[in-house]
Amino acid sequence: MTAISTDNCRQLLEVMPAPAVGLMTIATLSSALNNGLALAVSYVPDQHVLTRAGFDAYVRALESAPVTTPEALAALVAGDVSNELVPKWLRVTVNRSSNGAVNHSVTVEDRQPGWNHTSMFKSP
Repeated sequence: MTAISTDNCRQLLEVMPAPAVGLMTIATLSSALNNGLALAVSYVPDQHVLTRAGFDAYVRALESAPVTTPEALAALVAGDVSNELVPKWLRVTVNRSSNGAVNHSVTVEDRQPGWNHTSMFKSP
């Protein structure tokens, strides 16, 4: 399979208007990738949300992108999602599993300047 550019991957991310602008919402999309990697993207939407179809197309394209480590993949995805979605808060986690156990996990977070509503992450 020929490696595609990371810009081509980013273009596959689709957004649509957030259905509940103003409500504090956490959305999570996840998917398994090749080589025992798993990707999870959690975010607090601002004006838009990711579509499932666009996320799935993006993940399929990532499998042929020139990324070699979980750290590089997490950074790439965080940059792409931040640029296309502009969420209030974003967390990207990449896990590598071997023999059914996670043996390498990387988490990258980003947030809009001044956004600090971490109370929404606490359980009641």
